[in-house]
Amino acid sequence: MDTSYEWDFYAGYANKIGALGYDIGVLNIGYPDTPKYNTVEVYAGLNTAFEQISYPTTLSAKVYYSPDRNAYLPNP
Repeated sequence: MDTSYEWDFYAGYANKIGALGYDIGVLNIGYPDTPKYNTVEVYAGLNTAFEQISYPTTLSAKVYYSPDRNAYLPNP
């Protein structure tokens, strides 16, 4: 990648509904000196804790999506 620095800005919100936790947010990944790589990603995640197990256990999953997939492709 032909860039010298990256600026990342992100915002999100997390909360719980009963035993199910959720996390949603957006990331803005910017390269001021090479704007062709700038991209925006959104994410959503879920998690839950299993407190009845003798060892504290948490299961979680998160999915990221970027509508601008070209930012990740190599130069032609």
